[in-house]
Amino acid sequence: MSSPVGILLQTLRRVVDRAGADGFADPVAVDVRTASTALHLTNLGELVEQSRRLSRAGGAVEALRTGDPARLARVVAQPVLTAHPTEARRMALRRRLDQVRSALEPVLGDAPPAGAQAALEVAVEMLWRTDSVRHTTLTVHDEIRSAQTYLSGSLAEAAITVEGLAQPDAPASAPSRLRLGSWIGGDQDGNPYCTAADLQEALRGAEEIARSRHREFALQAVTELTLPLGVDELEPRTRRWLRIHAGERAGRRYVGESLRLLAEVVAERVGTASPTTYRSRADLAADIERIAGEMERNGAGHLVAPLLGRWRAWCRLAGLHLLDLDVRTHQSILRALAAAATPRAERLWDDAPALLAELSASGPPSADSGGADQLLDSLVVWADFLRRNPDLGGSMVLSATGGPGEIVVALWLLRSHPPLDERIRISPLFEDEQALAGCGETLRAVLALPEYIAHLGCHELTQEVTIGYSDTTKATGYLSGALALRRAHREVAAACEAHGARPLMFHGRGGTVARGGGPTAEAVLAQPSRTIDGRLRWTEQGESISLRFDDPVVGAGHLAETLLALAESAAGGGDPAWMPDWVKELCERSRAVYQEWYADPGMAVFHRAFTPIDAIERLAIGSRPARRTTDPMPRALRAIPWHFSWAQARVVASVWFGAGTGLGMLTDDPRLLEAARPLYRESTWFRSTVDNLEMVVFKTDWEVGALYAGLARGAGADRWMPRLREEYGRCAEALLAVRGGRELLDHQPDLRDRLTARGRALRPLHELQVLLLEGWRREGTDALLRLVHGTINGIAAGVQNTG
Repeated sequence: MSSPVGILLQTLRRVVDRAGADGFADPVAVDVRTASTALHLTNLGELVEQSRRLSRAGGAVEALRTGDPARLARVVAQPVLTAHPTEARRMALRRRLDQVRSALEPVLGDAPPAGAQAALEVAVEMLWRTDSVRHTTLTVHDEIRSAQTYLSGSLAEAAITVEGLAQPDAPASAPSRLRLGSWIGGDQDGNPYCTAADLQEALRGAEEIARSRHREFALQAVTELTLPLGVDELEPRTRRWLRIHAGERAGRRYVGESLRLLAEVVAERVGTASPTTYRSRADLAADIERIAGEMERNGAGHLVAPLLGRWRAWCRLAGLHLLDLDVRTHQSILRALAAAATPRAERLWDDAPALLAELSASGPPSADSGGADQLLDSLVVWADFLRRNPDLGGSMVLSATGGPGEIVVALWLLRSHPPLDERIRISPLFEDEQALAGCGETLRAVLALPEYIAHLGCHELTQEVTIGYSDTTKATGYLSGALALRRAHREVAAACEAHGARPLMFHGRGGTVARGGGPTAEAVLAQPSRTIDGRLRWTEQGESISLRFDDPVVGAGHLAETLLALAESAAGGGDPAWMPDWVKELCERSRAVYQEWYADPGMAVFHRAFTPIDAIERLAIGSRPARRTTDPMPRALRAIPWHFSWAQARVVASVWFGAGTGLGMLTDDPRLLEAARPLYRESTWFRSTVDNLEMVVFKTDWEVGALYAGLARGAGADRWMPRLREEYGRCAEALLAVRGGRELLDHQPDLRDRLTARGRALRPLHELQVLLLEGWRREGTDALLRLVHGTINGIAAGVQNTG
C-alpha cells in the first residue's frame, strides 16, 4: 500500500488533471495553488505517518505508561499558547485539511469501503480550491477562537492522556503534573488592539471549554453507570447529597440506577446557569470521587476506570477554568503608570525600596495614555474573575525588563487590585543582551524587599522569570544569544538561592531555531544542572502549535517527552555548569561580525530587495504589525518577520551569519578543535546548539538564493552574496569538523532525505515567487500581491515555519 503522502499527492494530481484551469482566470494562480496544496498535503501525510508510527511504537508515552509515577513528583510542566503571527494557514484551510484527514483514514484501511477514494478526491479538491490567503487582518478575537479549537480538541486530548499516565492513581483533587496556559487575549505588549474586553472573552471562553468537557464526561457516566443500585443502597453521605441536589427526582428518576442520577446532577452543576454551579475544583473533584467510591464499594470500579481516569485527569489539569491566562505588558507602560503616580519615578527607577515607598504613598494607579488605561482596565477584569474562580492563576509578564523598577511597579499594581497580589506571579521578561547579563542583579534588588518576599510567600516562594529567545538572537546572533541565555539561567538560579526563593523558568521560545525552537525536552536538559529542577513554563507559538498539536497522538508524545526530561532535571540531570573560555571567545567573535552586518544600512537595502519582506509586511497572518516603528533598519522589525523573510529566500543568514567566523576559530586552531569534539559529545547544550545550526545551514539553498539575488541587482547583491557565501562556507566547514562528519546531516539520514525532498518540491514555488515579486514591485497591483502571498503561504508550509 502506498504511504499517506503518496496517496494524497496522487489524489491531488488526479484532481488537478480533471479540473484543469477551470474556474481560474490566471494559469499562474493554478500553479501557485497546486504547488502550495501539494506541500500542505505532504505535511498532513507525514503527520499521519508519524501518528501511526507513535501509536505502534509508543515512544515517550509508553515510557510514561510503564515508568514509576514517583519520579514525576517534583515535575510541573506548562505549555503556554501565544498569538505570535506565525500561523500562516487560514482557519478555513485548517478545516479543509481536517476533512481531508477524515477522508484519508478509510482509504488507508486494509479493505477501503466503496466510495472512499471518491470521497477523498472531493475533500482534496475542496482544499485545492480554497484560497490560502486571508483577505482581512486577524483580530485578537480571531486568535482567541483559533486557540480554542486546540484547547477544546486535540491539545486537550493529548493533555488528558499525558496527565492520566503521569498520575494513574491520583484522585481528581491532586495537584497536576501538567497544566495549560495562554496569553492570547492578554498580550498587550506591542499590540494596541488587545483590550480588557479581549481578556474577558478569553477567560470566559476558557471556562466554558473546561466546564463543557466536564459535562461530556458526566453525561457519559450517565450512560455507563447502569449498576442496579437504589438510593437507599448508597452511602449515607451520598444519599444526603443526592436528596439535597436532586430534590424530588431522587427515587423517581433512574429508579434502581441511582448513580446515573448522581452523574446527571453533576452534569447540571458544571453549567454556569445552575444556581448550585460548582465554584471550585475541589467541590467538583469531591463529587467525581463520590461516584468512584460508590462504584468501588460495590465491586465495579474497574468497569468505569477508563472513564473516571480521564475525567480525573481533566479535573486535575483544567479545573473549572482550563488554564492560567497571563497578561503581558511592556516596560514603557509601566514607566508611564509610575510617572503618572509620582514625578520622582524615573529618578528612583533603579532604587527599589525608594520607588516602592513612593508609589505606595501615591494612592491607587491612574493613567491618561491609552496603553496604560488598557492595562488598568484589564487588571480590574482579571481581579473580578479571580474573586469568582478561586483556582484561577496566571502571570503578569513584563516585557523588556531592564532593572528592578519594572518589577516594583508590577508589585504596586497587583497590590492595588486584590486578590491579584496573592494569585498572580510577577514574571520579568529578560530578552536583550544587557538585560540578560544583569538579570541576577535585578532579581537580587527586588528579592531584598520584605514586601516582595511577602508577595512570593503567596506563591510558595517561587520567582518566575521569562527568558526571551527571539529578540536575543535577532540582536546578537545565534551563538552569542545561545550563550547569553545559558548564563541567564545560572544567574537567575543563584539570585533565587541566595534569598531562599525557587526559580520557575519560562522559556519564550519560538518555532524556529532562530527563536529558540527545537525539541523542548532537549532544551530542558541543555540547561545547567539545577536551574530547571523539574519545573518549566514554555511558549508554544504560531505554527508550532499546529505542528505539535494537530494530532493528539503526536501532541501526547511531545508533552510526554517534556515531562520525562523535567523528571530527569529534577533528579539532578542537566548540563555541566562550566563552559571553557574558548566558547565565550568564539561567541564574542560571532556577535561582533553579526552585529556589524545587522547594523549596516547597505545590508538593510539588500535585505529588502533580496527577500519578500515588503510583501510579508502586508500579509494578514497576525494581529500585530510587522514593524515596531517606521525605521527602515532591521532593528525596527519584529523577530518573526526578520527570520521569516530570510527563510522564504532559503538563505537563512539571520541564523548562521557570524557563526562561521566564530566557529572558524576551531578550524583555525587544531588544539581548540580537539577540545571541541569531546565537548560536543558530553555537553547537551553545545551539541544541540551545533546540531540545530547544522540543520539550518543544510536548509540553505544557493541555487534558490541565486534566483532572489536577481531581485537585488543594484541593491547590493554584488557585495553581499559573496560575503554571505563566504560566511556560510566557514560555518559548514566548522560544523563538520566539530562533529566529524563528511557531509551536512550525514548523521541524520532520514532528516536529510526529507529536507532534500522538500527542497525539490519547493523549487517551483520559489521560481513563481521571484517572478511575481518582480512583477508586483514593478506594477503594484493587488492581484499580483495576492499571488505573492499565495507563494509565501506555500513556502511557509514547505519549510514548516514562518520565522
